[in-house]
Amino acid sequence: MEFVIEGGVNGLFALGSYGGFALMDTAERKQIAEAILSRVDGRVPVAIHVGSPATHNSVDLAKHAEAAGATIVAVVSPFYYGGFAYKEDDFLKHFETIVKAVKVPVWIYNNPKTTGYRASVDLLKRMANSGVSGLKDSTGDYMYLVEVIREVRKVCPEFSVTAGTAGLFQALYYQGSDACIAGTANVFPKLLSSLYSLLLTPLVVFVTLLH
Repeated sequence: MEFVIEGGVNGLFALGSYGGFALMDTAERKQIAEAILSRVDGRVPVAIHVGSPATHNSVDLAKHAEAAGATIVAVVSPFYYGGFAYKEDDFLKHFETIVKAVKVPVWIYNNPKTTGYRASVDLLKRMANSGVSGLKDSTGDYMYLVEVIREVRKVCPEFSVTAGTAGLFQALYYQGSDACIAGTANVFPKLLSSLYSLLLTPLVVFVTLLH
């Protein structure tokens, strides 16, 4: 935590894929969330991932993360059954229940490689209408994310869209994404934070006039 904060990152996304949440029980996830939030102590925003195949477990983890000081709770789509048995209404109900349980922003963590399910743009629009306020995406699909930005923000102009890979950081930023949550930053935080600083710098265009 100290390494990446000193490296200039603007926030942390904890207990996701790199955080190994799927290998932990609920008590361990709570313990680690508390340790992270205590150590960070408000220096940067912290999103705590609370996803679980069972809605009641996600609600429990979300309430705990909120009480411990999380800025955002992120929720991966329910996995195992999600890849073949659930319909969009099932996913929507799962997220609606979590949104109603906490006051902090709730984001969907869209990671079809590990869950077997990819949230459609139409479902994301319905989620935005139901109070889901952002997306952490790990599809790596640039055109999909551009469509998400354009279509979902028609429903919710403040909907946050973040790329889950450094490879899309710059390109997606120019399309209106809010941030990049990349595993690369775990090892090279200064590199990613420097890129972000450059993206924030106004571009100067020089034009040579020939006479």
